[in-house]
Amino acid sequence: QPEDRRLEFKEVLPTNAELAKTFISFANDAGGELFLGIKNNPREIIGLQHDQLDAMENQISNIINDQCTPTILPEISFIEENGKHIIRVYIHKGSKSPYFMSSKGKERGTFIRVGSSNRIASKEIVQELDCGSDCYYNLKTNEIIAIPDSSQVFDEEEFKEAFGEALEKVRKQKAAFIKIEPLESLETFKIIENFVAALTDLNFKSELQTVLQIGKPFQNFKHQIDHSIFRQDWFDFKQQELEKIVAKRLI
Repeated sequence: QPEDRRLEFKEVLPTNAELAKTFISFANDAGGELFLGIKNNPREIIGLQHDQLDAMENQISNIINDQCTPTILPEISFIEENGKHIIRVYIHKGSKSPYFMSSKGKERGTFIRVGSSNRIASKEIVQELDCGSDCYYNLKTNEIIAIPDSSQVFDEEEFKEAFGEALEKVRKQKAAFIKIEPLESLETFKIIENFVAALTDLNFKSELQTVLQIGKPFQNFKHQIDHSIFRQDWFDFKQQELEKIVAKRLI
């Protein structure tokens, strides 16, 4: 089985920071397993020294306790295969997300799984997309360049002056950047439908279902939400759904 969002192999114990990122990413996603003592490519059991297993277990526990917030409770076990020793660390899907590196804080230390790698969470990208900007994301450096839709700009010269340098950087380093465009209307409408379907207040749910079936559904939905007790619930739901979409586009 290849590495993926729920599975990772390491031949030796990684740095403390890399371990913390992996555990945080697993907890923020669907959970996952890390196997130490196994080479990934080509897949081969290398094994760990038996007399170092207890020390490694303590180091892993200390990293989780010291560097991960909120608390993550791992399952650490020793496996012996053909006389070779392996450590398995299982991280459950967290119930108190977002999980983040204590030293970096929530904004800069929240990581998610994108394929088989750990990426900084896409909140900044989501915010820019929500404003209608195109985002260019550098997978190697995590740099984000946001550029507004030029069709919405009234002064072309002012636009070039403000974003010309960024556009040129993206053009020169085209292979390094992934372009993430704002959602189409149909995608946004689907998020709204999912939010409405999940509501437990049946009266308000019925009101929203009605306004979505008549003219100007986005405008009417916004009016209803803005004047309800569910306004923050909608913002939180939309943020989570957009982050999932961005994560998929980054794979």
